[in-house]
Amino acid sequence: MMLINGRVVGESLDGANVNDGCKETCYNLTNCILAFMDSHNNCILFDFNSTIQLEVEETEKTDGFMVAFKTWLPSDSCPIYSEMIPVVKIGEDTIPWTKTSNTFNFLKCVGDWKMFQRPDGITVCIKPFLSTVITITAARDYCESIGYNITGLATVVESQWVMNTMFQMGQGFGDFDGFWVDGYRNCSRPCNNFTYTDGYTVTGDVLTRASLSFDINNVLENCLQVARIASVDPTNFVNDVNCNWSTYGKGVVCGYQLV
Repeated sequence: MMLINGRVVGESLDGANVNDGCKETCYNLTNCILAFMDSHNNCILFDFNSTIQLEVEETEKTDGFMVAFKTWLPSDSCPIYSEMIPVVKIGEDTIPWTKTSNTFNFLKCVGDWKMFQRPDGITVCIKPFLSTVITITAARDYCESIGYNITGLATVVESQWVMNTMFQMGQGFGDFDGFWVDGYRNCSRPCNNFTYTDGYTVTGDVLTRASLSFDINNVLENCLQVARIASVDPTNFVNDVNCNWSTYGKGVVCGYQLV
């Protein structure tokens, strides 16, 4: 545990439970990430699963507030305080706190959405949703109906994770079955420039593991799916398809930018 004089912004210890072993309790609870306490042993614990955002502000010792971060440090390391950044290693993602002059900030994806930190510095949260056979219009409408966007993919790591998650859903996907993702080809063959409407995606290396045929029987394939294409190349994860195609649309990948 990393203990500092500080308080959780927006939280009051008035009426909180008294626990003279507050930080020890947090340490022993699997999903606890932080303990907030005062000199009277009033204590609030913060659980990873129910916490999306936290801001911790450093205070003076005389204020009587303390915060204990459950953190992970590399083996055989003992950084000085000014260089110590708490890291949460609960669940699938490793999430570092960010530190400004006198505050620590924690931010993660909602629920079981997956976080990806992209090479361009953008952090996104994405999640595939299984549906009946759908068009890209229905896919886009679904994401918007739950408050998000149909998301573009930027990296091979993202597309592979989506593919693996699809198969974990246990639907026995056939050849070319896939989930819609954002992206529209804005040029003529043999160009592979795609534009995105989600507001945060710029193509990275994701198209290096794509099966791009441009058209089939002279019908343009300008939209994208993460799809099972074993008969072509099982190592590819992204397929370009006709934007009006619904036969193989089995779901959609929604997302948002984490700010």
